[in-house]
Amino acid sequence: MRHKMAFETLTKNIEYLTDWRVVGNSCSVYKDGKQVYTHASGYSDRENGILMTGGETHYLYSVSKVITCALAMTLWEKGILKLDAPISDVLPEWKSPLVRVADADGNEKLVPAERPITVRNLFTMTAGLTYDRDTPQIRAAYERTDGRLPTREISRALAETPLVFRPGTAWRYSLCHDLLAAYCEELIGERFGDFAERKFFSPLGMTRTSYGVKKGKNDDVAPLYKFEPDTETSHLNETQRNTYILGSEYDCGGAGVISCRDDTAKLMDALARGGVSADGVRIIGEDTLKLMRENEIAAVRDSWQWEQYRYYNYGLGVYTLDDPIALGVPNAPRKIFGWCGAAGYHVIVDMDNKLSLVYAEQMHNSQEATFLRLMREGLYADENKGILF
Repeated sequence: MRHKMAFETLTKNIEYLTDWRVVGNSCSVYKDGKQVYTHASGYSDRENGILMTGGETHYLYSVSKVITCALAMTLWEKGILKLDAPISDVLPEWKSPLVRVADADGNEKLVPAERPITVRNLFTMTAGLTYDRDTPQIRAAYERTDGRLPTREISRALAETPLVFRPGTAWRYSLCHDLLAAYCEELIGERFGDFAERKFFSPLGMTRTSYGVKKGKNDDVAPLYKFEPDTETSHLNETQRNTYILGSEYDCGGAGVISCRDDTAKLMDALARGGVSADGVRIIGEDTLKLMRENEIAAVRDSWQWEQYRYYNYGLGVYTLDDPIALGVPNAPRKIFGWCGAAGYHVIVDMDNKLSLVYAEQMHNSQEATFLRLMREGLYADENKGILF
């Protein structure tokens, strides 16, 4: 029986995706400060015949959440941010939130929330918010600020919209991390993107990374595609901009980071190494990262219903692996953490093995469930024993 070469399964899986539905992708693996694997497949610009190289600029979309929450937790380390403090202590518009409920006859009414939204609720997506970015309140904030919509304004707009459940009683994917960025801005008196540059991006040499597109830095974003399930075809997306970035001054905590694979890999490697970069720069504490990967949703687990995360829990802004055996990756440890983005970006952080993976696509309807499975299976394949774990 032929023994597989190291990374053979991972390479096969990456190329399977582009042979199947994905226009182009690339992947990088770091082990304890060293890049040990890279591969790219397919096209970054299919219409012009430009192959994917791994050097492309991407919208990270929701992988931004990992970065935003790690940044916010550096404030927790310093005692500036308190996880169980009501957000109304800093954002007074949230002193008396209302919840939309149905009475016995099915009629909707607004009632007091009865409990405050805490900072922990923002990290854990349990605040009662939705992901509706086109409410009258948000549109009004956009118009009122002439299209700038500074990050702080999202809090005021969201506070005018009723919650869909009482804080802490359910899990729902939402604008919680956008609101967390606004909270941090008000807490420290600094624009969130500037805070990120000072705390993470500059110390790690992430020269092509920022919240929002910056001219001359990362304005060469690769073409954005969209897959159509009905026809099993892909085409250039109707808009080439990131519509989660709601204004020109909006540092979108939930989906606003623009980066390239190798910049992102520097940050994920530092997280995998317990918060220390390959050249010894500490950006966050190891115990803080361990806290982020603890299960935070035990009390509301029934509302965590995403099939691709059946054997995961949710921590302080990240998925956290609960049962590697049931998931079919027995070589993986518990509590590897990460997240995926709307156009197919994906990060895996394994602190036990000082191991990290960054996978990059630029396609809506990204086939997340499939690439999530193929990346973890490729990373933890038997042929990588003794090299990665």
